Amino acid sequence: LSLPLDPTHTDREIDFVITERGKPFWLVETKVSDGDVSPALRYFHERLGTRKAFQLVRAGSVRHHGDVIVLPADRALTHI
Repeated sequence: LSLPLDPTHTDREIDFVITERGKPFWLVETKVSDGDVSPALRYFHERLGTRKAFQLVRAGSVRHHGDVIVLPADRALTHI
């Protein structure tokens, strides 16, 4: 899998790309705090057209920001 990189914005990265049949399906970003949604996560989600984008945080509540879901890591990991 090759992600389109923009050499002028080297701070654009995400932690995990879950693929299905070799194509990006879900994106996962991990953060310590329950702050704003990562701009890089939004960027790649829009650019790649993935089905879901998740931002896992240490603690907090489930929140929806458009197509991006922010949720506590412990809650997400119980479903794996």
